[in-house]
Amino acid sequence: MRRMVLVLGLATMACRSEETTPKRTERRDGPPTVSLSPKALEAAGVEVVQCSRASFRPSVSAGGFIRPDARRSVVVRAPGEGRVVRVAVDVGATVKTGDTLAVIESPEANAALSRHRAAAARESVALRALERAERLLALEAISRAERDSRRADAEAAGAEAEAARRDLARLRLDPASNEARLTLMAPLAGTVFEVSVVEGGLVEKDAAVVVVADLTEVWAVVEVVEGEAARVETGGTVEVRSEAFPDQVFPGRVDLVDPSLGESSGRVRVRVVLENPSRTLKPGRFVTAQLPLAEPGADGPAVPSEAVQRLLGLTAVFVETAPGTFELRSVEIGREGSGRVEVRRGLRDGERVVARGAFVLKAELLKASVAMEEEEKK
Repeated sequence: MRRMVLVLGLATMACRSEETTPKRTERRDGPPTVSLSPKALEAAGVEVVQCSRASFRPSVSAGGFIRPDARRSVVVRAPGEGRVVRVAVDVGATVKTGDTLAVIESPEANAALSRHRAAAARESVALRALERAERLLALEAISRAERDSRRADAEAAGAEAEAARRDLARLRLDPASNEARLTLMAPLAGTVFEVSVVEGGLVEKDAAVVVVADLTEVWAVVEVVEGEAARVETGGTVEVRSEAFPDQVFPGRVDLVDPSLGESSGRVRVRVVLENPSRTLKPGRFVTAQLPLAEPGADGPAVPSEAVQRLLGLTAVFVETAPGTFELRSVEIGREGSGRVEVRRGLRDGERVVARGAFVLKAELLKASVAMEEEEKK
């Protein structure tokens, strides 16, 4: 590594005083270092921990995409054909159970209302005729057979009216309404994932109109080669990462290893279930997952994941070489798990590394490197 002279200062005004300003550090023939006073360490929130051994389960890395949980997703379909007169939601909208999604003006709705009115009228007439027959039978003015005939008519009319009422319930129509419109409502609370209609457009019966998904739990569907898929531990804990959130680990669980191969890739899909209460993981986002293998684990030296930095083309950690003095040291990392990273080369057990606040040291080294390059150009 080229010789460097680093004169470092914290970026915030809170660290500008004499007590909190970083000390000047010169390293002519070694790795770059940063020295901070006790006050500067406290202001920067620097936390130092020891490199210690940890147990790591063997795992395989796989990439894939976030998908809605199919068990928490509903396709809302048109109960009848007609013309869309209102679309009440857009993609991404949050809805509650029972919220209106769309309204369709439908000939089927008009026919159902007419059938119900006719059936209800016939039922009313038949019931009155049966009541009259019961009174006449009591006076022995008609035969029992005549009364039984009226009862049969009433039962038939009642069955027809009940079928008409069920049709109205299926179409979510109010029997007292004169509007031949179908109102589609959200069957569950969630997020509108897809809208397949537009106002003024025609829709067929059973056509998909809106997809609503509860995104508080999602799937990461990743792919691995067949040989590795056979070793993946179903039910095992998974760590999922996204480039959009580089400092965040999303814990999950292997829910299913697909028993069939993908037709085009010859790879096996693995489904990971993820809790997503903040809805951070959105469907379609690319993620990577460390899938646990059903094999014994092994110990190795490890540091917190936050301690590992990518800087000046290196994968490195800040090692405390003296109180308040930190050396940027290149390391080779391996397995990851439970917020820790295996260090295969570059650290010894017991050495102290910066676990929190390393971004401050990293930022100062980058500024010093830029200053050096500008000075060399002069």
